[in-house]
Amino acid sequence: MTSPAPRAADPSGDAPQGVVRLTIPGWGPFVPTVHVGDRLVRVRYGTHDIPVPAGRVGVRAHVTAAADYGHAEVEVWVDPGGVETVHYAPPWMYGLPGVMSREAPTGWRRFAPSPQATLLVVVVVAFTLFGLLR
Repeated sequence: MTSPAPRAADPSGDAPQGVVRLTIPGWGPFVPTVHVGDRLVRVRYGTHDIPVPAGRVGVRAHVTAAADYGHAEVEVWVDPGGVETVHYAPPWMYGLPGVMSREAPTGWRRFAPSPQATLLVVVVVAFTLFGLLR
């Protein structure tokens, strides 16, 4: 399902345009906040085609609950008339970073940012349970 993002006014008039195709898998009550270049883009989970000026474009995203988390960013080069695909995987738990890349995250990367962060969560939960059982 692809939904077009609102078109922004092009300040240079005739500048060549391209598209960043942003894919955000999943669902949830907290919708990611996305900046493409210096522009805030309203998105939901799913795939969005976002028109951008051709050239180097930075894409940043995070999720906001009580505070911002799941920060991730990537820079892509968009050719005139071209489409660059970017995937953002928000974290499965508050406080963890997200994953953003040009390739679709697979396996555990769809839900967890890194094995180190997942191990940290497991260790904290284990110590908490151990402390409660003593």
